[in-house]
Amino acid sequence: MALFQYMVGNTDWSALRGRPADRCCHNVAILGGEGVNLNTVLPFDFDQAGMVNAPYAVPAASLDIRLVTERQYRGFCVHNHELAAAIAVFNDRRSELKALFSRADLPYPQARKRALKYIDGFYDTINDPRKLNKKIIRNCR
Repeated sequence: MALFQYMVGNTDWSALRGRPADRCCHNVAILGGEGVNLNTVLPFDFDQAGMVNAPYAVPAASLDIRLVTERQYRGFCVHNHELAAAIAVFNDRRSELKALFSRADLPYPQARKRALKYIDGFYDTINDPRKLNKKIIRNCR
């Protein structure tokens, strides 16, 4: 989930805490129940994500970025051993993901073109060992 959030450039989430009235999480729902893995999370609310790049979006002051289009990895170091498998899943789904933004029947061709370029930047990072180490592995929490 943290790698997905990095892909879309979203830093407005937490899998640990939410508002005081909530039991857990900010812009992430933990799904559970019969037949569902209790570790299944559903991210939502992407208006602060770099891929969306809403005109009013600004990164939190506590982050080391100036624009929401700058990615910052917010995953936990304890999960770094899972990165290779997660990257393999993203690579396996790359053409399907890009196809979502390539459909000619969808509106906003310029926004879709920018989203495709943004996705390419993500894949450039996760498939370059130096960039992966610098931007993700060394930036875990």
